[in-house]
Amino acid sequence: MKSFMVDSTVFVEHLKGNPTATDILEALIEESVAGYINETVASEVVFIYLKLKTGKSFRTLKKKPELVRAVQKEPVYELLSLFRFLETNEFVFSLSKKLIEEYGLLPNDAVIGATAIFYNLDGIITLDKDFAEMAQNENLLIVSSKEELLNL
Repeated sequence: MKSFMVDSTVFVEHLKGNPTATDILEALIEESVAGYINETVASEVVFIYLKLKTGKSFRTLKKKPELVRAVQKEPVYELLSLFRFLETNEFVFSLSKKLIEEYGLLPNDAVIGATAIFYNLDGIITLDKDFAEMAQNENLLIVSSKEELLNL
């Protein structure tokens, strides 16, 4: 069975109504492919979802806890719970620093990439091109469509 980190872009685009992202998530749930996330992905997705759902800035949300509380009742948590969580430990964190230095990845992307490497996953499912160079050099597959996922 192939195993992949699922980047937050896939979840966020699904929540925005992007059919490519929805197709990927449905295929992940239905096929024999293991999809993993970590707390970085979960946090990014919930944070962006809050902004999308409320139409409020992050600064405004900080001052409106009632809006933040309301997201607990939303399907975003149910969606994320369909995926297995991998721990970000000191080894993942250290590896993420290396990925930032070598590939210029933003910190959250570096943690996602480092998690895939540390846990010997086959690759990353993403709609983000930022992982391309790192994935090629670190022998990770990048999957960006349902068709790619089904042809593994």
